[in-house]
Amino acid sequence: MEEHIGEKVVDYKGNVLELIDYRSKHDVDVRAYNGMIFNVQYGTFLNGLKKEMQKLYRIGERNINNQGCGMTIINYEDTRHCTIKFDDGTVIKGIQYDSFVKGAVKNNNYKSIYGIGCYGYGKYTSDDKAYVYWFNMLNRCYNPKYLKTRPTYIQCYVCDEWHNYQNFAKWFEENYYEIEGEEMCLDKDIIIKGNKMYAPETCIFVPALINSIFTKGDSVRGECCIGISKNDSGEYRVYVSNYGKAKKGYIPIKMR
Repeated sequence: MEEHIGEKVVDYKGNVLELIDYRSKHDVDVRAYNGMIFNVQYGTFLNGLKKEMQKLYRIGERNINNQGCGMTIINYEDTRHCTIKFDDGTVIKGIQYDSFVKGAVKNNNYKSIYGIGCYGYGKYTSDDKAYVYWFNMLNRCYNPKYLKTRPTYIQCYVCDEWHNYQNFAKWFEENYYEIEGEEMCLDKDIIIKGNKMYAPETCIFVPALINSIFTKGDSVRGECCIGISKNDSGEYRVYVSNYGKAKKGYIPIKMR
């Protein structure tokens, strides 16, 4: 009705809402402070369009989560259904607004492990055996304290694909096996001599016993295969392990 046109109320943030068309109490048009038009019921207008204005105000709202990651609300349905976009491009749907405000929205693509590794999004969890191997691999390559005690790992690194735990865990699931009574090791040196990179194409699982046989000793073996060195007289020394006890022997053969 004509007498209602021009009526004004304020929303919950104190901005003016103006009724610009009234067709019935169930069908009115309201203009918000920014010029946006809402078609609502007259009673909703009188109550300040609380739900509609929440959506308007909260889209674009920013916060920092507990990991220190910047995030923005890019879609708002209601207090229980928000879509969040992190500054690194990660998008998560179905987030509660309260969790956003508290910074309790976790970004699984955040590189939380030595600034390199991220948990990622997928079915694999930190309770899986793969996680222990993944973490230890990153620890060997990127933990300064570890590298001080194990300098042979200096310059070793993990391929980009395996920075994401979900990718490593999938490969682990497809390649891991067990031998009764044996500890299984993730090895990067057997396939490629002198290799520094942990990657799907360079790594295999081997029993600890076998791994000890192939333990590197570059300064001793020179250009020989892993487990073999050559002395000054041209004889070859072979290193083997008898159930964990290292032994060595000479093969009196000279290569020409």
